[in-house]
Amino acid sequence: MSQMEVHGAHKFEELDMHAEAWDRLSSVAPQRSPVLSHAWVRSYLEHLLKPGEKWFCLFAYEDQELVGVLPVIIRQKQSALYGGKRFQAPSDPDVWTGDMLVASGRELETAAALLDGFARREPAHAVLRLSKLPPESPSFRVMQDGFGGCRILKEPNGYGSYLKINGSHEAYVASLSSNFRSNLKKAGKRLNRLGRNDILFLSNEDITEEHIQQFFGLEASGWKGRAGSAILSSKRHTGFFTNLIRRLRARGMLECHFLKVEGKLLAGHLAVRTQSKLTLWKIAYDEEYARYAPGNILLERLMHRVHEEGATDEIDLITNFPWHSNWGAQKRPYQNLIISAPRLVPYLGNLVSLKANASLRLLRERVKKSPKLSAVAYGVRDLVRRAGL
Repeated sequence: MSQMEVHGAHKFEELDMHAEAWDRLSSVAPQRSPVLSHAWVRSYLEHLLKPGEKWFCLFAYEDQELVGVLPVIIRQKQSALYGGKRFQAPSDPDVWTGDMLVASGRELETAAALLDGFARREPAHAVLRLSKLPPESPSFRVMQDGFGGCRILKEPNGYGSYLKINGSHEAYVASLSSNFRSNLKKAGKRLNRLGRNDILFLSNEDITEEHIQQFFGLEASGWKGRAGSAILSSKRHTGFFTNLIRRLRARGMLECHFLKVEGKLLAGHLAVRTQSKLTLWKIAYDEEYARYAPGNILLERLMHRVHEEGATDEIDLITNFPWHSNWGAQKRPYQNLIISAPRLVPYLGNLVSLKANASLRLLRERVKKSPKLSAVAYGVRDLVRRAGL
């Protein structure tokens, strides 16, 4: 077996040289997560880095074939425990999984090569954080305590939810609660009385700029617009989503689902397909028509479609909201992996941070469940950003 070569990149033109091989590797990775693709990471680095943050990316090649990718964000942080820098794979609400990519069958060797390349580049590093990893991430299998002389800490990081697609649509609907089925049926009848219903399932080249702007406007018209979390709420996020959508469409990964009544858009999804997994990336509905449950009607039509076509085995809902249980969604636990250099001080520092992070997660969950608290939190965030803090 030939030796792996690790190459680094810290400019966009260097990153783009690996784009096709990178997206090809992410398309067959066991995580089946679009956020690990070149399209997603490139757009994030271009638009969503915070002031003072820098980045680099490591690529592992074997016999001229790309077998591993590790993008790293560098954050300056003055701390007696961590030193002056913190390192992590890209991760925030718009990049919900920060992980490395490794080729199947070569996980251990590839991870070792990437971490060796990281250590050579940053010999004084203390901590590398991989965030919000799903159970199927290969990182859990290779990153055992003591790997490469490092200490590995695991930190729970909430739950996502997903819908498993198997069997017939009739059997699936029958598995839902009778009360929910009844409410869906009533909402459908009310919606039909409004006029002609049209369901559009669009993909890639069929999705026009007009479709995208219609979805952006629909999302901004609701609570996300009021809370400051809609795509159109900031230029940075508008740029991120616009460029990412363009890249996903070019890679054949993008879907758009619309429910219209008499030509008026009442509900929509932006979705991303990776293998047989469909990720509902963004959802929105017109709140003035909430009593007609347009969001539920659109999701029910989507479930019917994927059951009939047979090309999808999972719909990833990403987050974990109470309404997901109405659809029989299953929970997916997420964990962070914190890789500490073989020194006692950063290891103890991470133990302290684990306890602090647990308290912060509880606070975040309470804020998410309250629209008023969410609006306050986003308002404070925007004030801080405008002040340049």
